[in-house]
Amino acid sequence: ALADPRTLIITAAREDRSSFGCGPDSDFTYFGRAYFIHALNQVGDLQSAFKLAAEEIAEREAEEERLASEPQIRVGAEISARLEAWQQGFELGPVLEWPLAERP
Repeated sequence: ALADPRTLIITAAREDRSSFGCGPDSDFTYFGRAYFIHALNQVGDLQSAFKLAAEEIAEREAEEERLASEPQIRVGAEISARLEAWQQGFELGPVLEWPLAERP
């Protein structure tokens, strides 16, 4: 099992839901775009980025009248302290421009 005290697990959808935006015409899934392009360019920590991405996804799915995918995060007790120490070791750099950053 992936879930243990030493892991951080992020999924694009609840286990009984679908994540949207995956297909031959997509450069990113909805979650991939929200997390990797938008959120991680705003904040330097993985958990805060997840929160921003989940909010963006919920808003987009509501606009499109889709069943909410409800992205999930699980933070193990041991990994939390490691991530905090790691995050203190760097500063958020400039926003990275992504060639595919705009919504299709």
